[in-house]
Amino acid sequence: MPAYRAGLQLEKFYVRRAVGDQWGGKDEIYWTAAASSDKHKAPVYMSQEFGAVKEGDTRTFSADNKVVFDGPAAERLGLVVAAWEADQSNAPWYDALFRALQQMVDALWLIDLGLGIIQHPSTDLWSLAFEITKIFIFLKEQVRNHDDLSCARTIILDRRALVTLSPAPGRRLGVRR
Repeated sequence: MPAYRAGLQLEKFYVRRAVGDQWGGKDEIYWTAAASSDKHKAPVYMSQEFGAVKEGDTRTFSADNKVVFDGPAAERLGLVVAAWEADQSNAPWYDALFRALQQMVDALWLIDLGLGIIQHPSTDLWSLAFEITKIFIFLKEQVRNHDDLSCARTIILDRRALVTLSPAPGRRLGVRR
């Protein structure tokens, strides 16, 4: 299958619920992501911190820091995106987080490589999603007791999904949940 250029970027988010500092107050949120296609490993992503976020807010990602994936893809693109509530984590904690996220990108790449060797169409996406979920559970255990993981999602897009989500020229497409 020929490769094509795929891009994922974060535009904005809506806060449905507070992420839970026990003493009330306002939350400080940031986002991380690890993404890989069958042709490209994206660099690990971390957004700016959004301060004083409260229920009902809509926030926009910085124009110069919103690209999560930009590269070639042919059959699949996998993404793990997480929202964090910032506490008082130190530099070694962030270093460990980025190492774990990079391991996740590498694992996405290796899993996809293995699935390409097997070439069994019914197992591709389910196996990939299962493995990513296991990796994320490992990541969560490695980084807990510092910044709080509020929400995480694993998204697997096959070629058909990527084509379906691809906007016509000049049209922007948003995905809502």
